[in-house]
Amino acid sequence: MDRNITVDQLLTEDAHVRELNEDQTPIDASLQKMLQDQMNRELANHQLYKQMSFVMEQKGFFGFAGFYKLQAMDENGHHRMFSEYLLDRGILPVLSNQAAPKVEGTTPKELASAGLEREKETTKEIWAIRKKADDVGDAATHHWIQRLVAEQIEEEKTFQDMLTRLELIGNDTAALLEYDEEIGEDSRYPKISKY
Repeated sequence: MDRNITVDQLLTEDAHVRELNEDQTPIDASLQKMLQDQMNRELANHQLYKQMSFVMEQKGFFGFAGFYKLQAMDENGHHRMFSEYLLDRGILPVLSNQAAPKVEGTTPKELASAGLEREKETTKEIWAIRKKADDVGDAATHHWIQRLVAEQIEEEKTFQDMLTRLELIGNDTAALLEYDEEIGEDSRYPKISKY
């Protein structure tokens, strides 16, 4: 997520979406379902990344744990964006029952690979919403979803870069620990207190 965006930019974008919404007919039922489903998938993504942070912390990889905690916070923000957009459009967000996330793997490389696959799935889901909005002529949803379309490029690149680096490290424990420390010190992934 672009952490350099200003409050004024967000307010301007949201005001623009509200202006588009004032002249809009209600959201198409199938698009509405896609938005509701994605809202719930974003919450599932939040839980998945939070669980990954627990795995990394338990294994002593505190830098990677901080990275996944931040990813979880970003996904929770996406969940809120979808729920607020639905409310702005006069639709009651409905939470679904979520099973506890199952984390496959226990190494930084396995989790980075799983994270990349999850982000690729999310990209497909976001693009499908954008396409449906275009198909049904919902300009407001098309405009609103664009910020997530752009963000998904960044998300996939982040995980791909991490995976590439972990593949280069291979079985070099010292290099892995150094990379974990680097991830923890990276200003984009601040250390997050346990308490």
